[in-house]
Amino acid sequence: MLKNPSVTSLYRMTDANLQAYITTVFQCTSRRHESTAPIEEWWKLLPIINEHENYYILTAEEIAALETYCINNLEVEMTPLEFVKLLDLVRYSDSEIEEDEIEITPQMSISSSLRPKHINYFDDADSVHHPEPFDEIMDNSNRTRIAYNTPIQQQVEEIRKLKQEKTSLLAQLKENDVKIQKMAKEHLERITQLETKIQYLNLEKEKQKSVTNEHAKKEKERLNKIAELQDTIKRTEEKYIACSKKLSKKEEEATKLQERLKQADKETNQIKELRTTISDLRQELEAHQHENVKLMEIIDKQKFDLDEARSGLNHFYNKDQVELEAEYIERLTQMKKERDMLLQQVEQYQASISDLSNQLDHQHQVVSDIKSRIHYFPCHSNLFIQLISYIAWIYLLYHLFLFICSYYADDTPLDPILRNLDFWLQRFSAK
Repeated sequence: MLKNPSVTSLYRMTDANLQAYITTVFQCTSRRHESTAPIEEWWKLLPIINEHENYYILTAEEIAALETYCINNLEVEMTPLEFVKLLDLVRYSDSEIEEDEIEITPQMSISSSLRPKHINYFDDADSVHHPEPFDEIMDNSNRTRIAYNTPIQQQVEEIRKLKQEKTSLLAQLKENDVKIQKMAKEHLERITQLETKIQYLNLEKEKQKSVTNEHAKKEKERLNKIAELQDTIKRTEEKYIACSKKLSKKEEEATKLQERLKQADKETNQIKELRTTISDLRQELEAHQHENVKLMEIIDKQKFDLDEARSGLNHFYNKDQVELEAEYIERLTQMKKERDMLLQQVEQYQASISDLSNQLDHQHQVVSDIKSRIHYFPCHSNLFIQLISYIAWIYLLYHLFLFICSYYADDTPLDPILRNLDFWLQRFSAK
């Protein structure tokens, strides 16, 4: 590497030769199809191509000055022309330029026509591959163009000023790099936060979706249950209407039964009156029975007297005997008739007792029906049942009483009353 080019046989390469040389070298690399290469690769290539056929590009001090920029911008992409611009900035920033090294020729004139024009790669001012300080270096690179007729001292002064500007621009470049790195870090953190938030929102979305599905399922179950309840309510209303009709019929039956019960109360009162009358008649019947016993005793006594008269007093009482015999035979005939009549009556009363037994069973069946019908109606059912039971027993006792009266006497004064009582009892039984 050159330490001091003024004491060597090497010469500084001119701008035109440098541009042609760099372009030729770039066409021989693997990046020739991409038109750009990062500064890192340019920096690695520089030591290899720095010296060529007694010409050099940069001195050791210039390479050291370029190293700082390259290290801080390793990823910046540059075309061959842009890299030539960068080399020009370093080459013409050295204040120790000798006159014999500057060959002022028309070919070395650094006019704008020989410099690369701006390319589209650096149109984006916010690109991390193109920091702002480097844009300023490119914009101010025209200041390094020195006309061939400018005095050497003026050129050296301009180069010194450009070197100061370069230092300030490099400081600004570092500051901007720090800002860019900070912004990139903040953007990464923001992206991380947003990704976390997106994950959280996705989880919340899944939860809400599951909750929504569960609510929809519950709502469907509720609708099904409501439909079932509506069907149940409809069936219940139909049953209620049917029960209301049945209740109306039962109320009508209960009204009829209450009317019958009132009628039965009236007839029960009549039966009580008849029981009183029957008690009185029973006493009279006992008196008549007592008289009948006395009459039987008299008949037996007369029969005994008649036998005695027949045995010992035939010759004294022939006439009377004939009359007595005739009277006795007549009375015996009459008594036989009465006995036959009583036997017939006994058979009739036995048949009547059989009918009464059947009627009594029928009455019990009727009482059971009435009990079952008035079971649900609170209308003194216990009293009614007792009355019905009493009526059945009174009915049986009445017919037994009729049988006894008919057996012991015929055409008694009690017959009209008993027939009347029998009429009322038969009427009540028919009801």
